[in-house]
Amino acid sequence: MKVLKRFLLTLFCIFSMSLFSANARAADIIIPFIYGGPNWGAMQVDMIPGIDDTYDIGSANFRWQDLFVVSATVTKNAIGVTPVDTNGVMISNLTAAAAGAQQWSPPLTFQAQGWRTNATAESQKVEFMQDVRSVQGAAAPTGYWGIYPSIADGAYSATPALKVQSDGTTTVAGDHLATSYTSTSTSSPSMSGIDSDQDDPDVTWKIYGNATATGTGAEVADLYFQALGAQGTAGSLETFIHFDGSEQTTNMYGTVLFPDGFTRHLDIEAGSAIVGNTAPTATTVGFARGLGFDADAELAFFNWEVPQDWDGVSDFTIEVIWFSTSGDAVQNGETVKLDLNYYSVAEGEPIDNGTPVEATTTYTASGNQTDKEMFDTTITIDFDHGDQPLTKDDTVTMQFNRDTGVDTYTGAVIVLRWEVKYTATGMPYH
Repeated sequence: MKVLKRFLLTLFCIFSMSLFSANARAADIIIPFIYGGPNWGAMQVDMIPGIDDTYDIGSANFRWQDLFVVSATVTKNAIGVTPVDTNGVMISNLTAAAAGAQQWSPPLTFQAQGWRTNATAESQKVEFMQDVRSVQGAAAPTGYWGIYPSIADGAYSATPALKVQSDGTTTVAGDHLATSYTSTSTSSPSMSGIDSDQDDPDVTWKIYGNATATGTGAEVADLYFQALGAQGTAGSLETFIHFDGSEQTTNMYGTVLFPDGFTRHLDIEAGSAIVGNTAPTATTVGFARGLGFDADAELAFFNWEVPQDWDGVSDFTIEVIWFSTSGDAVQNGETVKLDLNYYSVAEGEPIDNGTPVEATTTYTASGNQTDKEMFDTTITIDFDHGDQPLTKDDTVTMQFNRDTGVDTYTGAVIVLRWEVKYTATGMPYH
């Protein structure tokens, strides 16, 4: 009787499996059996369903637990260019959400093993989990796809390392940078974030670009680097560099700010100055060639533009670089008085607009100086003087002379150059 039962069970199992694989090859349905059912452990064949696109592996209530493979390939043919979810692999949570009870997707986790060198040295897990998290909404829910790291079985980070929201906003998080990239159909795409570095606090930056209508005079392929913030003594800042592609050319302009400021100077060589009717004497000593001033009437003229990167709230200085006459060193107590008269003129104004301002300084020797010694004497230009206030892009025209009627040095003052120094908070505009 026991033998008969075993025989009948075997026949039933063979009959059932043949129905499962009625259209498969004979070799594909040969499955070893033992008493009680198929011997899956001894299976050495392919599993091919008898009907295409019909059967599942497992169900909602009867699920396989783990899958171990050497390598795996998921093949879906004849997709073409149709982006529909039925053409791929879907990992889904079919449980309906409720008010205050969202249903997130099942996670997909990638796990690697990494070696720890500190004691106790060991292999530890390195994991990145990704999932889709729904967010309750009034008109409709929203959500985001995120990637969360974990080391050595530690808790996954609460903040995703990469976050893509349902509106297209993308956020990348890190120790020194948190950025977001935004693109919509009605505005230019942009990337912005907060630099959390301790040496550069409270500054946000933005990168964004656009492409407008092409044609003569149209701007295309624009790229902006924009900084916003409050730092140092300069207060609130909003500056940018703009790469403008138009008419097959690319220009870069804008201002990059350094809120705490730094000193920059413009050099005006003596040889570039225009001399007056009574000209100072061109003098060469060694390889140094300058203009020698030894009388009141000797004049030199030069001009410069107020730079765009000037901080707008500090005075300028003109440093006069000069040396004494060969064989006539400046002696203790002798003086040299240097004068500058100037206009600061905006575009559209008369070149001699307003009342000129005189700025002056006197050098007094402390002890006997050496022969042909070089000096650096500073004249201060009051940026907000009532007669000639300085404004960015103004042209400053200057007349330089030595006041020999007042000073006491007997030799010529030989000027090599004038250095216009100022406090800058950014890169030169032009």
